[in-house]
Amino acid sequence: MSPTFLGAQGQVGLLLTRMGQPDKGLETIRAALRVATPNDPGNGFLYLFAAEAELELGHQQAALDWALRAGSFMPGSALAQAWIASIYADMGDQQNTAKYVAAWKAISPAGAQRVAAAIPTPTRRRGCGRARASCRAALGAGGPARLGAGPQPRRHRAVNPATARDALSAARHPASILADARPDAFARYVQAYRETVDWMYATEEPLGMYAEFAGVPLEITHQVRDKFFPKNLLVPDQVSGLDAQMADAVTFKYLTEPLTKDQLAELIRIPPPQK
Repeated sequence: MSPTFLGAQGQVGLLLTRMGQPDKGLETIRAALRVATPNDPGNGFLYLFAAEAELELGHQQAALDWALRAGSFMPGSALAQAWIASIYADMGDQQNTAKYVAAWKAISPAGAQRVAAAIPTPTRRRGCGRARASCRAALGAGGPARLGAGPQPRRHRAVNPATARDALSAARHPASILADARPDAFARYVQAYRETVDWMYATEEPLGMYAEFAGVPLEITHQVRDKFFPKNLLVPDQVSGLDAQMADAVTFKYLTEPLTKDQLAELIRIPPPQK
C-alpha cells in the first residue's frame, strides 16, 4: 500500500471507524491530513471522515468543527451540507438543522433524496436515533445512513522511462515550461502568489469575501484559516515530502530511480522573493 495515497489512507480510517474502532480510525485520518497539501481536492472528504469518527466517539463539537471545515472547503457540496445538518440535529439545534437542510436542498434539489443515505450514523450514543429521525423528517427521506464513496483514486497514465531524467522531461508541468520560456514572467507570478498569501492573512477583507462566497459565518472562516490552514502551509518557498514521494514513484514504476540532487534542482525552481 502506498503511504502517500491519502485517499486510501482516509478510507482505511473510515473503515476502522465503522468497524467499531473510531479512535484508531481518527488517528489514521489525522495522519493522512498531516501530510496532505492544503489544497488537495480529497481533503474535504477526509474532513468528513474525521467528523464521523469524532461523532462515534461522542465528540459532537469536534465532529461539527470537522464538518464545517468540509463545508468551507467544498462550498458547493450537498454531502457536506447534509452532514452539517445531521450533526446539528444530533446536537438538538433545530434552527441550524433547518438552515443547512435548506442549503442542502438549494444545492441539489433532486439529489437530496439520494444523499439522505449519507447521513452519518452515531450508533453508540444515546439519542442518536432521534437525531437521525429528525433530520430525515426534515428531508422527507429515509433509508440507511451511510457515508458516500469518498475520494477516488486519481488516474495516471503509466510512465516507464529508461532513466529518471526521461521521467522528468516527460512529466513537465506548464509552470516548468514557463520558467524556461519566460523566467521573468514566472518570477513575477510566484511573487504575486506570495503577495496574495500575505494579503489573505493580513486583514479581515479576504475572510469576509470567502464567508460570502461559501455562505458560512465569518467566525467559521476565521477558524478555517487560523486553525487549519496556517500561513506557513501556503507559502511557495518550501517543498516537503519528496523522499517519500520518490520512493513511491520507484515502487510503482513511475520512475526507475530516485531523482538526483541536480534533477530535483532542475524540477523545483522557486524564484527568490523580490523586494
